[in-house]
Amino acid sequence: MPATFEEYVLSSTLYELTPPSYRILISRPFKFIIGPDEVPIVVHEAVLAEQSPALAALMRGEMAESVAGESRWMDVDKGIFIRFAQFAYTGDYLISKGSTAQAVVEAESLSQEPRVLNGWGSSFAPRSSVAPPASRTSALEPEDE
Repeated sequence: MPATFEEYVLSSTLYELTPPSYRILISRPFKFIIGPDEVPIVVHEAVLAEQSPALAALMRGEMAESVAGESRWMDVDKGIFIRFAQFAYTGDYLISKGSTAQAVVEAESLSQEPRVLNGWGSSFAPRSSVAPPASRTSALEPEDE
């Protein structure tokens, strides 16, 4: 007999019938210590471990971090980690006002057409102040000669 309800659910056919949201809720809490300020952020293991094989190994494997249920990421910015976790939970993340990312989004929303420069995305391309050429009203109209 499993020792905990979580072990019971995970070891039974109930797990296959369990909605994904419930699997998240019963998954183990995993603590990340983030940045030089050592901010503790606790997440559900099921959410972040599904994001990549490396995270799955870190959180569910034989590593010391997995056994301890804790990992230290001193070189990661707290805001970036929070947005990553937000994306892992919801499939989206918020961009804070005044951030570089917000400025890019606003600049792109003002652009009439995205431009690509040397393989980089439109975020890195300069914007032209020249209006695009006027289009003809009909494809059947002849062009002026």
